[in-house]
Amino acid sequence: MVTGDSTNTARVIGELIGLVGPDSEVVTGEEFAQMSDQRALALLPRLKVLARSDPEHKQRLVKLLQAQGHVVAVTGDGTNDALALKRADVGIAMGLRGTDIAKEASDIILTDDNFGSILRAVHWGRTLFENIQKFIQFQLTVNVSALAIAFLSPLLAVLARFAGITWAGFSQLPLTVLQLLWVNLIMDTLAALALALEPPRPEVMQEPPLRRGAPFVTRSMLETSLFMGGYFVLVTLVMQATDYLGAPWSPAYKASFLFTAYVFMQVSNSFNARSVRPERSAFRGVLQSKMFLATEGSIVVLQILFTTFGGRIFSTVPLALSSWLVILLIGISVLALGEAFRWVRSRKGDAAGASIASPRTLRVGA
Repeated sequence: MVTGDSTNTARVIGELIGLVGPDSEVVTGEEFAQMSDQRALALLPRLKVLARSDPEHKQRLVKLLQAQGHVVAVTGDGTNDALALKRADVGIAMGLRGTDIAKEASDIILTDDNFGSILRAVHWGRTLFENIQKFIQFQLTVNVSALAIAFLSPLLAVLARFAGITWAGFSQLPLTVLQLLWVNLIMDTLAALALALEPPRPEVMQEPPLRRGAPFVTRSMLETSLFMGGYFVLVTLVMQATDYLGAPWSPAYKASFLFTAYVFMQVSNSFNARSVRPERSAFRGVLQSKMFLATEGSIVVLQILFTTFGGRIFSTVPLALSSWLVILLIGISVLALGEAFRWVRSRKGDAAGASIASPRTLRVGA
């Protein structure tokens, strides 16, 4: 807490709000100004109150915190807060009682002057950040698998022909152009909507913030996308190359099965994408995400309709009940494999591949 009030007043207020404890340091702006940078940096972990402070003292405190790699937010309402508000990574001015100079120097204006609004903004900001990560992880998996299938299927057909092996399943692409367009349509729109509208989870506020410059796409996201994408490619190519249910199928029936199975694998993968951290289950809080469940259910219904009645457009034929049961089992296998992969990674102690730093918040008052 940085304030122009006297030391005694600031100390009492700090104790009342639980900011000042037995090991806390309370210093005046004059004492802070006389310290060297080295001594001030050593003091920062214990410094809780800076009393009788001038604008230059506030600005110096922000600079020292930033020099340690912290992301600094400053709240203020007066003209003497302008330097610190301007220097901070995020300057937050009071909208009701704040001066015009403070508002001009800030990045955010609290229209209700309520500090609780900052917490809600951070909560929603973290939720939006995480939801974007979920969608990117999902899209990486879809695109990696679709591109790999489109490349490997004709390549395997050519290699088999040179080797004298007859693989009738590779005589045609597993997914037609229109089928790929449909996959991209539902995954880029409906799936994006489902993941983007995930509700905030309370525990996200208990997690420390990411360090400055932390990668948006984490190592965990990349490894999950490559692992699950590889599984989709393997399952699709095996189904394409073999008559895995015994009796040979017609090319049209096999194509319909492959198309529908691939979409159902992606639907299951959208559940996996709900977790971008190895230690978090993809099913945690899923019942509270009603929009997500409704969207995924809509995709399943549309796919069933298109497979059954969209023959002229999507080159499909109706599937038997036994085939639908196999497709359902394939989708369940994606969910089980995703959970197993996250469990193995969490056992290794990998915390999403991103380094974190302890938070520092600087509140400036009159």
